Amino acid sequence: MQLVNRSIEKKEGNASIFLSTVQTAVALGNCEDGRELADRIADGLLQIVVRDNSELTVNIFCKNHRLEIMEDLPVPVRARIEYANVTVAAGIMSGFLNQFVLTVHEDYVVRGFIPMIDAFEKLLYRANSYIN
Repeated sequence: MQLVNRSIEKKEGNASIFLSTVQTAVALGNCEDGRELADRIADGLLQIVVRDNSELTVNIFCKNHRLEIMEDLPVPVRARIEYANVTVAAGIMSGFLNQFVLTVHEDYVVRGFIPMIDAFEKLLYRANSYIN
């Protein structure tokens, strides 16, 4: 029984690290270090979903190149990033996993306005490098 609890704790810990990285990326986009990337993000809602944990969905609203994490959906989703699990998300953000290979196996799925996704993923890479 303890093994199950440890795996749950590990999964929750990974989700917490992932959420911290997303929050750092949003903060970077709103300050000078990430302003040039945030300026490339169009107005609208970007949704990030981790499929293996149905409770892990992050909605990032961009208005006038300012980013904000929101619980409610004020507008329809303009772009969506889906990761199969937190390990895949961490591997992509750290550069250890290839997005193209993961796309073929549907472990990484992007939908909607791709320039919006591209600019935010660059913020994620930068946030990950700051954290690590």
